[in-house]
Amino acid sequence: MPRKLRERIISWLLYSQPACSIEVFDFEKKWPQIIPFLDHAKVEAALVAEGFDSNRGPWTDSAGDYWQLQASMRAFADIKRGQYAGDWDNPSPQDLEKVQKLETVYTPKRQLFEWYQCVGGARRLAPFLLELGQLVYPKLSWGRFTGRVHSCAYGSDKTGNIKVIFDILLFKTHTAVEIIELCTQLYPTPEATIRAYAAAESRVRAEEAALAAVLRPKRIKPKDDPDPGFGPDTAGTF
Repeated sequence: MPRKLRERIISWLLYSQPACSIEVFDFEKKWPQIIPFLDHAKVEAALVAEGFDSNRGPWTDSAGDYWQLQASMRAFADIKRGQYAGDWDNPSPQDLEKVQKLETVYTPKRQLFEWYQCVGGARRLAPFLLELGQLVYPKLSWGRFTGRVHSCAYGSDKTGNIKVIFDILLFKTHTAVEIIELCTQLYPTPEATIRAYAAAESRVRAEEAALAAVLRPKRIKPKDDPDPGFGPDTAGTF
């Protein structure tokens, strides 16, 4: 998107209409409004055209191991609450194998909004969101922001004012203005983008550390040795 056009869009957004008048569609709370249209021919065609496998779901094309990590965290959260038997302080290979099987319970399921959350695939999801938006809000005029950093769909009224944004990836964490700024950035280097990616990176690192802490066997100091020493066999174990 040319720089001047981007500047005009942001300027118009911020000064021609109140930013608070733009709704970021809440896919979690309003998912029942979406369900009737998921099997619509145009919606399915939009996903297929972008290379998504309708049997596996868009979430399986996510970048990195985001959903694998989420499934592991959810499984261990229930384990810590005592929902599954096992020696989880010192998990055996059999216990860890059980965790791997449990993780399939916590991966995104069809007919839930997470099924369509392809992390890192905003550009590919934009046509799907556009078709959904047209079906849910047929009286609005629909278009797409397709940028180098982020993409989404939006609906505007007869006067051209944006009324609602369809962004199934960022609807929980970003405001309307923040989403549009991301979609219209030329390169993924402006301060707002750096903050967004830094926050996501920090959240992933924290989740990885929490998972590692759960998997790490506890080190128990021998009771029958009053002076375990600090030799190569015992250093760093307490």
